[in-house]
Amino acid sequence: MIADPPLPPDWFSVLPGGAVLHARAGLVRPQAAVAAMLRHAHLMLEAETAAIERADAGWVLRAPDGRAMLKADAVVLACGPALARFAPASFLPLQISYGQIEWGSGAAPSRALMQRRLRCAI
Repeated sequence: MIADPPLPPDWFSVLPGGAVLHARAGLVRPQAAVAAMLRHAHLMLEAETAAIERADAGWVLRAPDGRAMLKADAVVLACGPALARFAPASFLPLQISYGQIEWGSGAAPSRALMQRRLRCAI
């Protein structure tokens, strides 16, 4: 995260134990954020999509036969690293990075923290 531009390096501090303090970051409550994002959403799982096109102020998803399956203000592609192999999204300026959300018991921290982790190849 420290070496991931475009964030200026002076926004971060390395803390004891290898954690990183991002002084300008906020906290997201995952369940509340997901509930807000899904309000009035149309969920499509494993929908075979041949194209994603910009249309006016939104997007159109097209089926392999060319018909419009969905017209939407926003589209969330929840493919993880497989998004790089998802041909309909090949026009998007994507860069795959790693990340995760963790939570547990206890008081919420006042700032977001990230623990440095080693990358591994499987």
